[in-house]
Amino acid sequence: MIVSSRLYYPRLGRISCGYQTTRQSPKGVVIHPSRSDTLVFSSDDRGRIEAVASVLGGTVQQSPRPAGADERWFAVTGARELEVLLPSLDDQTWDAWYEAWGQGGLLRRCDGVRCLIAINPETGERTEDVPCLCDADGLEGDARCRVTSRLNVLVPRLSGVVPGIGVWQVVSRGESTYRSIASVIALLRALVQATGAAAVRIPLVLRVEERQGRDAQGRPRRWPVLALQSTVPMAVLLGSASAPSAVAAPAAAAVAAPEPAGEELEEAPF
Repeated sequence: MIVSSRLYYPRLGRISCGYQTTRQSPKGVVIHPSRSDTLVFSSDDRGRIEAVASVLGGTVQQSPRPAGADERWFAVTGARELEVLLPSLDDQTWDAWYEAWGQGGLLRRCDGVRCLIAINPETGERTEDVPCLCDADGLEGDARCRVTSRLNVLVPRLSGVVPGIGVWQVVSRGESTYRSIASVIALLRALVQATGAAAVRIPLVLRVEERQGRDAQGRPRRWPVLALQSTVPMAVLLGSASAPSAVAAPAAAAVAAPEPAGEELEEAPF
């Protein structure tokens, strides 16, 4: 077994609460982000999104991104929540970084202290393991890295209609979603360690929740957050022997795949 190369689960597509649309401006047609209060599925395989839409509703649309970009087809479904299962609780299932993306792909990936990867967009020069560049260079606003979370899930409701074997990757570039999911993953890891339960047998639900707050000017704002929660009481999780049997598809075997590319929508007001 090769240990020097990280493996990734094969991916059927992505789940988010945002998508891209076009609008007319004085300078012509521009691409802009839109938020959704229901789950958005996307893939580079139209057949998979058509299968999703046949179960969860929605119309299959083509993304206005360039033809060669990933996630070419999407559907804004009618589902605000969906039962999911986790193939594991390790780093293949969940990870989060501070990242910056450009038209050519990933520019920086940082853990908040050290920048693991930094690519100069002008020269293409790559450096690794250097102090956080956002702080060192005094970067502000859109120039700074943003939290990017990725959670791989199995969706039993779609396993009988979507062709292919793999996971759906829940992707967010928002702080609220990161904190929401990270806290649940941490608790699940503790429960699995304490009870010996298999992560893939824990029934969970992924849902879009609305959060409210105020912006820097004190104006009220609303934004969608992706949240993960169990569908059974804590007492059942703690007593794994009496937990209901979750109907789970087998965890997909990990195969070599490239690191996901492309910039995702930030959580923002509707």
